[in-house]
Amino acid sequence: RSQHSPHTNMQALNELVGSEVTLLISKLLGWGVVAGSLLLKSPQIFKIVNNKSVAGISTSAYLLETIGYTISAAYGLAKNLPFSTFGESLFVWVQNLIIMYLLFSYRRAINGSFFLGVVVFGVFCYALVSGLAPIHILDLLQLMTIPIFTISKVPQIISNFKNKSVGQLAFLTVFMAFGGSIARIFTTLKELSDVQLLVGYALGALFNGILVLQTILYPGAPAVNVQKARAKKV
Repeated sequence: RSQHSPHTNMQALNELVGSEVTLLISKLLGWGVVAGSLLLKSPQIFKIVNNKSVAGISTSAYLLETIGYTISAAYGLAKNLPFSTFGESLFVWVQNLIIMYLLFSYRRAINGSFFLGVVVFGVFCYALVSGLAPIHILDLLQLMTIPIFTISKVPQIISNFKNKSVGQLAFLTVFMAFGGSIARIFTTLKELSDVQLLVGYALGALFNGILVLQTILYPGAPAVNVQKARAKKV
């Protein structure tokens, strides 16, 4: 009969308690990210509406990001993942749609092409959430969100660097996105064994960190640069 010393038993107990504590922290972080996502893009929305300007904000960046969140939300639902591990994708998706409307509205680009795009996007969303898209297609699309989310940050980063201005980009929004990416790395490591999600969150943290740094380096940019950004953005 095997014998266990009090030291061994205590060590096993400590390991068990430590594991449960880290899991609890992961759960709390996960729900914290989901709760924070309810207001993630609110600073950006309010800043655009208050200033009646979308200067310096990349439409292509938001379009790609919205597609990425659409896929991530559909993937989480289809895979029956815990809502605390992907719920923010759904909430940020809704807020991004509002920002997309504001971008097209303030740039006076609501026309036939806009409505055609809305219809195509609606069909795309329906195909993902209705089960029409096979699960292996969702797996492939989720894998594609890694370059999608990465590339979505590039136009904004380049625009900020060229204009030495972040325009109407809200610091609080990009800072919260950065914090959320860091938290998601921890929750994914602890609760899931999904390499695709982990790589995506890691790259998201990197590029969101660059945007945070730019909002710090280029505060209160000269108005002339903002006007240049307004003219250049499509």
